[in-house]
Formats: sequence, C-alpha cells, structure tokens
Amino acid sequence: MNTLRQLEAYLDTMVKDVENISLFLIGHTGVQSYLKTEESNYVQQTNGH
Repeated sequence: MNTLRQLEAYLDTMVKDVENISLFLIGHTGVQSYLKTEESNYVQQTNGH
C-alpha cells in the first residue's frame, strides 16, 4: 500500500510538471511564432537559417 501511495505522489508530480511546461510553451512568443510559420520554413528554422 505504501508503494502505491509513493507511485501516486510521483505520478501526480509528473502530471503537474507536464501541465506547467505546457502552459509555459503555450505562452512563449517564440513557440507561438514558430507554430504560425508556414510549413516550408520549418526546416530553415530548425537548421538555424
């Protein structure tokens, strides 16, 4: 039973971390501009051109 409680706490922490990272990425202007870029420019952006 103790192991299940520890697992629950670990998974809860992991889910909260993912939520926080998602909120950060949603609000990040660099991510927003990248997502708005036309598909043909993805390769250029990822290669640093």
